[in-house]
Amino acid sequence: MIPIPEYFLNNSITIISKKLGIATSTISRLSKKVGYRNFKEFKMFIYEKIKQIKSSFNFQYNDNLPNLIQKIKNINLYSVFETINNLDLLELENIINCIFISKRIFIFGVGSSAVICSELNNSLIKLGFNSYTSQDFHGQLLFLNSFNDNNLMIFFQNLVVRMKFLNYLN
Repeated sequence: MIPIPEYFLNNSITIISKKLGIATSTISRLSKKVGYRNFKEFKMFIYEKIKQIKSSFNFQYNDNLPNLIQKIKNINLYSVFETINNLDLLELENIINCIFISKRIFIFGVGSSAVICSELNNSLIKLGFNSYTSQDFHGQLLFLNSFNDNNLMIFFQNLVVRMKFLNYLN
């Protein structure tokens, strides 16, 4: 099996569209929707990003301790800078405003997302907000019984799980 980034980089828009069962125009529109003029520009961005990641974070069996420490530092710094670069400040401000005007905040996430939920929940409680989360999916569903318009829901999960929660609300 060929890893997805390599398949993406090594094939044309026509081959990729046939493999996915979609029109080439769909891929072109996606490329434009995520901010690129065309599919080739999008592919070039992916190529450069992969090259950068491989050169900066390529761990080797024979790496010495200072090299390992530097690579770990690079990964963490990269994550912070990428997060900052991808922030939509208006959207962040809207989220912060929603948190401030909410009477209660319910944070939902399952699996590895539950750890993120716990961290956010603990931070919000330390700041004086009424925040709730549960490591258990069924425990999270119990929160829905007391949810109202003055509350805020924050989801850390995929669309399928989010849709399940929203179906329970209806």
